[in-house]
Amino acid sequence: RKSDTIANERLRIYSELSNLSQDFCTNAKTYGRIIISEAEVPIHLKTIKPCDHIGGYAGGTKYLVSGILFKFAVDSNNLYGGSDTIASKVAGHEMRGLMAYLNVGIQGLHFPLMALVDFMGFRLIAMSVLPINDKTLIYGTSDGGKTIYNQNKKLDYLMHLAALKLNIKPHRVGKPDSFKTLSSCADLEGHYGTDDRLYLIDFSRVFPPVKTDPKIINGHLHQYLRPEFCRLYSKPLCPDAYSGFVSDFGTETTDHIKDIEEATEHLHKRVIPALAKELTTLNEKSLKEIKLTNHFHSRGVNLRYLGLVRRQVTNQVVKFLLLIEMISRVVKHILREKVRGTMRKLKQSLEQPCREVIVSCLNLVFGSSHECDVFWCNFIRPRLISSFQGSLTDDEICRSPFRNGLGLVEGQKHLLFKRLSKLSHLSFYPTSEHEFTHNPRSFECAQPFDETDLEAMDVGLRYLNIMTLAQGYVLKHKGIMRDVTVGSSDENAKRVLRLAIEKFDDALTSSPADKRTLREMADAAHHLGEIEKAIEYYRKAIEADPSDPNTYFKYAVFLEEVERFREAEINFLTALELNPNQDHCLQRYGYFLEQQGFVDMAEQLYFRASRCRFQKKKKESPGNSNISSHSSVMIVVTEEKDHAKAASANGSKIDQSTPKIAEIPPGHKKIFTRWRSSDL
Repeated sequence: RKSDTIANERLRIYSELSNLSQDFCTNAKTYGRIIISEAEVPIHLKTIKPCDHIGGYAGGTKYLVSGILFKFAVDSNNLYGGSDTIASKVAGHEMRGLMAYLNVGIQGLHFPLMALVDFMGFRLIAMSVLPINDKTLIYGTSDGGKTIYNQNKKLDYLMHLAALKLNIKPHRVGKPDSFKTLSSCADLEGHYGTDDRLYLIDFSRVFPPVKTDPKIINGHLHQYLRPEFCRLYSKPLCPDAYSGFVSDFGTETTDHIKDIEEATEHLHKRVIPALAKELTTLNEKSLKEIKLTNHFHSRGVNLRYLGLVRRQVTNQVVKFLLLIEMISRVVKHILREKVRGTMRKLKQSLEQPCREVIVSCLNLVFGSSHECDVFWCNFIRPRLISSFQGSLTDDEICRSPFRNGLGLVEGQKHLLFKRLSKLSHLSFYPTSEHEFTHNPRSFECAQPFDETDLEAMDVGLRYLNIMTLAQGYVLKHKGIMRDVTVGSSDENAKRVLRLAIEKFDDALTSSPADKRTLREMADAAHHLGEIEKAIEYYRKAIEADPSDPNTYFKYAVFLEEVERFREAEINFLTALELNPNQDHCLQRYGYFLEQQGFVDMAEQLYFRASRCRFQKKKKESPGNSNISSHSSVMIVVTEEKDHAKAASANGSKIDQSTPKIAEIPPGHKKIFTRWRSSDL
């Protein structure tokens, strides 16, 4: 069957991607550790030598090894006031932008594998080498806007499609007498590779900035709106609004900036208060089940607004957890800065001095002494105030000693210890870790930590969510196969399915609103017999993208299988409202109606499904230039309306010679309307 063929092809793709990504991550972690540990060592003594022939303005020193390009995330050109901390955040934006384009699933676009390596206070960007060079650039700019390209119609069309899904505003860039219209930020580069594929690179400015603050140096280069916010916002926004790429277009530029200001106001006056209200209503059980950071991101709120949310939350438990999160992040950056400073001072590849610095800093954070109170007052307090607007009340700021005014007594320090250890990639010996997390009295001394407590400074590795999604999909398939072969009671199959859910959950950490991951989690939960969990995941997938007919279809099939027939039909019909020519949905809905006794109507749907498949094959025949539904990395379906919008924006026409094939049967549309307006 066609569905089996697609499933097998998807499994093959994900299996290959899983194996490739594991090899990539292993190499990135291994070589990244060496490069970072020798960051301040003289070049002639380095194990891996830097590459002088690789260009780029803001990427810092670069290394090329085993087919992977490494570059330090440092502010080598003073773009951010000399802040390597901000440069590290920009590297995170690079990964987020890449994931955004990857996750919209536009066939014909190709991307590098990417990971972020954190070790000893430094961050490296690791990226697979692509078959491109300075002569393959056909879209965007690589010289700060002196030369801007948009010379490939296919790539221009694909970028329009991506912009529609990301809610990015097409705009003119360059000079009024020689402008180009781009559907992305100007410095996102598109290349026609030497292998005849289209590649995208440089994703740090994919999303629009927030309204600029004059007190923040080049804030438009590192303070962006979340992709989840942009996707749900009422209008598309221009990522170049505050840049020099669009500064010469008069009222057009003014409109771009006005849109950004309105979006920022919407974020502050609507989205953030709504999140605070939602968090206020959470009970203790709900707080244990959610990840606060994921919850922020899924609602389109950046973590830099932790303080503003805390100020509006009235739930005292939530307020305290938000405070722990902010303090952990402030201390993490202090630790990184101190370790970087130590390495730059020594100019040797030595870990022991860095361990000593970390233990000394931890004692200042967790110890009980006058010196510790001074550290909290002079280092942590100003960082909290500057990093997280509204984080502290006037009373908390003025209390003395400052730490006591936060309610962070000995009995609560273990929460800070656990969160800081995870964020900073610090491993403690099991005995020490158990003592610090279970015995509050462990912190009742001036220096609770000793160097013997710290087992290792681990290498932190963040990678594309598609890598973890691929691993989870393969595990899910193995679990289902074991379940079918051995029986539903087989604990081995359930164990593998739970491992799959863990992988999917990891994927959601970097992209909490990824509908594919949520659908896969739902399917895994279904095979585990966790019906309510599956329903929760499907509903989150629908919330992530209410316009995707495939999610409604998969949810409908699931509901049919668990015998929730009325809800199943609603979702079948919703899927067909969104895409009346969805042949597999027409086929399955026909089967559904046949089982309900509506044989005549089922036959109509079977016939319509057959006609849809015929028309699809006709369009995909050789000589037709339409975009098919297969991507080199994942299976995607591009909605017809997106093609039409993109083509319209591009000045081209869509073939209207084929009439709309399928319509929702009138009788069932009435049922659909009635059910939607009832208690459902």
